Amino acid sequence: MKSMKTVFTAGAWLALAGWSVAASPATETCKKDFAHSKERLAKNPTDEVAWTELRICAGELKNWDEAIQVALQARLKNRNLPQPYLILGLAQMQQKNYERAVEHFDQSIALRSEQPVAYFQMGMAYLFLNEPGQAAIAAERAIDLEPTNVAYRRQLAYTYLLLGELDSAEAAAKKAIEIDGSDVASHKILSKIYAKAGQSREAAAELEMAKSAEAAFAAAHPELVKKPEPVVKPVLPDEDKDDDSGKEEDYELIGQCIGQWNRMRDAMVAGDTEKALLSYSDYLDTREQYRASFKKLGPAKLKNVFSNFGELYDCEIIFASGHCKSM
Repeated sequence: MKSMKTVFTAGAWLALAGWSVAASPATETCKKDFAHSKERLAKNPTDEVAWTELRICAGELKNWDEAIQVALQARLKNRNLPQPYLILGLAQMQQKNYERAVEHFDQSIALRSEQPVAYFQMGMAYLFLNEPGQAAIAAERAIDLEPTNVAYRRQLAYTYLLLGELDSAEAAAKKAIEIDGSDVASHKILSKIYAKAGQSREAAAELEMAKSAEAAFAAAHPELVKKPEPVVKPVLPDEDKDDDSGKEEDYELIGQCIGQWNRMRDAMVAGDTEKALLSYSDYLDTREQYRASFKKLGPAKLKNVFSNFGELYDCEIIFASGHCKSM
């Protein structure tokens, strides 16, 4: 498979990667665990289990302000603890201060090098900074420390995809799938890799695998799957209403497309990659349908339709309209 550097930015495709080390615990359980971890760390700032609970539940509850206070108090007692810097780095990630996040992760690693999660999160920060080369180094180190972690393998595959190193990306994605064949995001990443390499048949097969895995997940965890929102038909100017170019389903398809991308964007703004992944839908599967509808509607109508919804978040889905030249 030849090397082909992708033009996608890291931020635009993080939802595809679907990164998380493990499923978040139930919110109510986290509220109790979060309070309990704070009490335990106030008494013993070296309590490893309490730090893990604090980190996971701060993310689940979006309660980074209190987590920061716990970290700062612990650091006052002992500046050689690595865990407070990990918490501070994650909090900076939520604020989109990625360079500062890298500094905190680096400080944490300097105090304890055997922290795969710190390398993993550092890789995430580097991806947001559009530095996939540094992200690859961090991901490789995380894998060295925890070889069977699917999220770390998935991150490496995605990073190599950004670098255009498709053979390495393919190997990393296949390893992630070997570890967990039901990992939806790894199948989607591998599909994207094959698509970039021009292997359309393999790309379609991996997308089918992703859809099957996604359906199995939805059946096993219906409470985590968001119900589809009703489609809102875009309102066109009066002068366009009598024009018969473009059928009802074409407008409905645009509504689905915009709703999908807006939900994904909102989830990423909130830092919730799992929700973003669930909002992702079967993008590659419906792309040709979008293109066909956009061509029938034409550039003028598309401009009117999309002006009702604000900025477009991925030019690729409307390249057929010709508007990408101005993006």
